[in-house]
Amino acid sequence: MLIVGPLFIIAANDTPKVCQLGVRPTPWRRREATAYSHSPMTTAKEVAVENDLAVRRLIARYCHLVDDRDFEAAADLFTDEARFRVFDEDLVGRAAIRAWFDTIPSSMFHHVTNVVVSNGSHPGTFHAVSDLAAGGRSDTGWSTWMLGRYHDTFVGEGRQLRFSQRIVTGR
Repeated sequence: MLIVGPLFIIAANDTPKVCQLGVRPTPWRRREATAYSHSPMTTAKEVAVENDLAVRRLIARYCHLVDDRDFEAAADLFTDEARFRVFDEDLVGRAAIRAWFDTIPSSMFHHVTNVVVSNGSHPGTFHAVSDLAAGGRSDTGWSTWMLGRYHDTFVGEGRQLRFSQRIVTGR
C-alpha cells in the first residue's frame, strides 16, 4: 500500500487501485492455488536457477577476493580477452586487469546488491546488473567512497563461469 496525501494505492489481483482514506476498498480476493510445476525454476528472462546462482556466486567471489587482496585469484575470474571498464579506464585482457588491481587501496570493501541476471545475447552467455557500494578505512574511520553499478557479461557455466566484460558506472 502506498499513501499519497488523502489517497492511497493498493494492488489487488495485480491491478493497482486508488482509494480515498477512510473509504474501505473492495475486499481482497485470494489468488487461486496453482499446482506444483515440475519444470525448472527460472528467474528474469527465463534464466535457470543454477545459472542465476552461479552468476551471483561469481560476483560475490570477485568482491571477496579483491577485498582480501588476492588479486591473482580475482584476475582468474576473467577470460583471457576480458574487458574491464572502470569509469574512464578501459582495460583489455586478464594481464591488464591484474595490473590494475594493484592500484586498489588496501582497505577497500565492496557491498553488492540488487543483482538481476538475464540470458545473454549469444548462446552460453549471461548478463547481470548489480548495485555497488565501495569504501574503505582512513585515519578518521570507515567511509563509503562511491555508489555505482556493475554491468557484467559472463561466459561458461557453473564453476567455470567467467567475466568476459565488466563495466563500472557511477550513480
